[in-house]
Amino acid sequence: MTIEEMQNSQIEEKKALHFSNFRSGSSWYFWLALISLANLVIRLSNSESTIRFAVGFALPKWLEDASIPFFNILTPRRFSFGLGLILIVVFALIGLMARKRYKVVYLIGMILYTFDIIPAFINSDSYSVVFHLIVLGFLIWGFIHLLKLEKLEAEYPDDIEAVVIEPENS
Repeated sequence: MTIEEMQNSQIEEKKALHFSNFRSGSSWYFWLALISLANLVIRLSNSESTIRFAVGFALPKWLEDASIPFFNILTPRRFSFGLGLILIVVFALIGLMARKRYKVVYLIGMILYTFDIIPAFINSDSYSVVFHLIVLGFLIWGFIHLLKLEKLEAEYPDDIEAVVIEPENS
């Protein structure tokens, strides 16, 4: 193996590592949607249940528990349920778009999840705050690897030669 082949091999290994870490970080958007769906099902099946996952969205739970006077048409429970469904769909879509390397969408997802820490903090839910910060760390980690991957791809594009197959002249 020549030195150039070894360098190319190392670069491809780095690309693969960054791609893997990027995919791992961006999959947290799907996990957030699924875990929040589980929290929603638990709350629907038994509103008195204290069982929930701390990683899921804190805003719907906070809205359901808060006594906010603007609920004239919808009860806090229905509003919370609707908002929870919207957040689940939005984060699933963010996950899909993040996987397609839409950096702005990836960042918007991180910002939205960061804002979701506020209701957990207001409720003094320290477990939720800590788990939100951990998941946010994984999201940031994935985004950093996306940037590193794109930098490597720009510096070292794949040198795949196009093979043209021409029909035989008979």
